[in-house]
Amino acid sequence: MSEKYRGDGIGNAITEYLMETALKQTPNIYLIATKLGFPVYQKLGFKPDEEYIFYKPHQLTLPVSSNIKAYKPEYKKHILKMNKEFSGEERELLLNPKLKDNFVY
Repeated sequence: MSEKYRGDGIGNAITEYLMETALKQTPNIYLIATKLGFPVYQKLGFKPDEEYIFYKPHQLTLPVSSNIKAYKPEYKKHILKMNKEFSGEERELLLNPKLKDNFVY
């Protein structure tokens, strides 16, 4: 958002509306905040839960493993179980939209 509009409550109003909408469908809301956005979310009651580190790929070319396969629905329960073991989080709603067009190893 342009600095010209910062502090006008626009981000807060948008976030409150999205929270109301989301909470009609689910009891929990998770988000990943930027350093700039974090104070806005904190004022609305969000609390830090996990810290994420994002990997930015380089221009490295490696041979592709034959163990990499296109996702199939029968992999879903195993992926969700493994994800829960690693993250400690129930993230089915987060992962479902991303599974279809991805690959597994």
